[in-house]
Amino acid sequence: MADIDEQSVQADLEAPEFLAGVTRGAWRITSLQFPILLMGIQGTEPDGSSKEWTFRYQLDRYPTAAPMVQIWDIAGSCVLAVGSRPTGNSLVAHAFKSWQSETVYRPWERMAMAHGDWKTKYPKQIWNSAMSLTTTLEDLYALLNGNARKAAASVAAQACG
Repeated sequence: MADIDEQSVQADLEAPEFLAGVTRGAWRITSLQFPILLMGIQGTEPDGSSKEWTFRYQLDRYPTAAPMVQIWDIAGSCVLAVGSRPTGNSLVAHAFKSWQSETVYRPWERMAMAHGDWKTKYPKQIWNSAMSLTTTLEDLYALLNGNARKAAASVAAQACG
């Protein structure tokens, strides 16, 4: 029988809000070998093109412990090189920067949440066991698609010019 950590992950992956993201093409499960989950998340590049980014979730002690999440290079089976990470606005650059733990730099992430003054600045984004994997996926999806508005504005401006 699966332990409580694995059962909690499975429940999140079967939740309607998670499945809605799969259905709309926002994300997909690439691989699950508990406690490691690889997720593909659809993003928009600064030029408006689509690209899927892979994220490696370490889910031991989940949901008591926050997920540890890294942007991942599937071919190399390692953290994605800095020069290959998403680019765009300052939020994107900040979230995917290289820092000591090489995890995504978000208030809900296991290693990053204790870093800096996030507990004071972003109390609602700090991980708690009532959150779900979908919370993290929605956040990453929003970051990766922040470039879509800029690309749409650029296309509109060219059409008017």
